[in-house]
Amino acid sequence: MLKEFDIEISRLKNGVHEYEMDLSKGFEHFALEDVDQGQGTLLVHMEKTDASITVNLTIKALLNLTCDRSLEPFEEPLQLEEQLIFKYGDHEEELDDRLFLISTSTPSINLTQHLKDFIGLAIPFRKIHPKLREEVEAEPEDSLIYEDPDGQITEIQDEEEPADPRFAALKALKQDPE
Repeated sequence: MLKEFDIEISRLKNGVHEYEMDLSKGFEHFALEDVDQGQGTLLVHMEKTDASITVNLTIKALLNLTCDRSLEPFEEPLQLEEQLIFKYGDHEEELDDRLFLISTSTPSINLTQHLKDFIGLAIPFRKIHPKLREEVEAEPEDSLIYEDPDGQITEIQDEEEPADPRFAALKALKQDPE
């Protein structure tokens, strides 16, 4: 856990508190397999009451990713808004992904793991360099492109299996009720 993302709650009075944190050191610690590096800011808007603490997080970052297709590095902007709720109780427990029970004697809340989870889930499944995105979006989803070691490119189309003739007859009846 990084101390940079600790928020000491034991000394805070009830009310609204705001923090701004640098995410640059966090990316080194998060060890996300898809992110080479990153930089950004975390804005924390926290409201503390006698019964709970509501933490609203705004993450603005620039991630250094590697394209799945060309293996070229590129920068991907990321902007997220997330919320965590900490309710006071007699013990500590994770009730939900975003709802936690903490004791009244808890001195601080550390956001490191939450930030790692939020950022990790926001990374696109297919990391495509911006200059290749139009080309990739134009490709049919059911095709695969294979490049052999000699540089020969082959496109493999996923062919649809023929439908059962009984279903084709039912579909024809459904389309033409006469």
